[in-house]
Amino acid sequence: MFELNFADLLNPDHELLRAAELIDWDELHEAMSCYYSILGRRGKPIRLMVGIHILKHYYNCSDERAVEQLHENAYWQCFCGFTCFQRGMILEATSLVKFRNRIGPEGMQRIEAVFLNYWRSLGLVKTRRVTVDTTAQPKNIAYPTDADLLFDIREKTVNQVKRIRKHVGLRKSFRSFTRVGKKALLYTKKLYRNKPEQRKQAIKELISMTNRVANQASRIANSLYARGHHAMGRKLNRLVSVSRRIVTQTRQVLNGQKPENRLYSLHEHKVAVIKKGKANKPCEFGSLVSLVMNDDGVVLSHAEYQQNISDSKTVGTVLNRMKANTGKHADVLTADRGFD
Repeated sequence: MFELNFADLLNPDHELLRAAELIDWDELHEAMSCYYSILGRRGKPIRLMVGIHILKHYYNCSDERAVEQLHENAYWQCFCGFTCFQRGMILEATSLVKFRNRIGPEGMQRIEAVFLNYWRSLGLVKTRRVTVDTTAQPKNIAYPTDADLLFDIREKTVNQVKRIRKHVGLRKSFRSFTRVGKKALLYTKKLYRNKPEQRKQAIKELISMTNRVANQASRIANSLYARGHHAMGRKLNRLVSVSRRIVTQTRQVLNGQKPENRLYSLHEHKVAVIKKGKANKPCEFGSLVSLVMNDDGVVLSHAEYQQNISDSKTVGTVLNRMKANTGKHADVLTADRGFD
């Protein structure tokens, strides 16, 4: 009863309040309700989750910063569907990650279709002349080197075994190679930087250490399965498979071969090398995104690829999606020479 409504305090001409009127939130709720279950704890409102993602990308901030702004900014809260200022905890940054994992690329396309269908009904979407282009979407990963990957996966495996020891008694001995591993990594990255033969030998030592740790962890995982600790065994087995994959691809690189489906990141397995020919960044590690935009800068459709494919092969997919989103084909299509 004592709360002050946003309608009595906020400026109705603010850009966020005007933007909120251009979104059909009811249709968006109908389109996204299939990702919510009637069982268990009630999920966060769809308008809240979609709204904070729009604000996050519009203001180009991280998940943590977006959540902080939501708790501090009344216009942000009004855009996300609240009628009065919320003083308690609204959501955490991890909720955004869980929401994206829940809906996936298909859910993002549903959101895009709802926006474009409503804007088309208002006569705001122009499709007479569009531009098609591709760009690299880099992931937040460190520059991948074979030595770093070998060192990191060995450390992850060792730490997982240490966590298992706290809950389950293990009789088998386990050598971690922590001290000599740091020494070999130091030699590879600094002392042997300009000495290819010595550097190659140091990488071989890292391969041997990682392979031995993986074999020890594999035996521990089999023991966990036999004793009924299936969850711990599966988690350790996943690290073992990644370790062996990195060991195999590093050996191929040392032998002058080109590994297929090379792994560049431990937490982003689908990262690919995107070569766009830029002078400042000849290679970017992430995914390739194809976009269709009109003269107003509105993205009419998009497609994501986890490989570095030719620009010309992406045109058909994004144009068909534009037809599905807007109901119209473009009269004039512009693109750069990469689409020849």
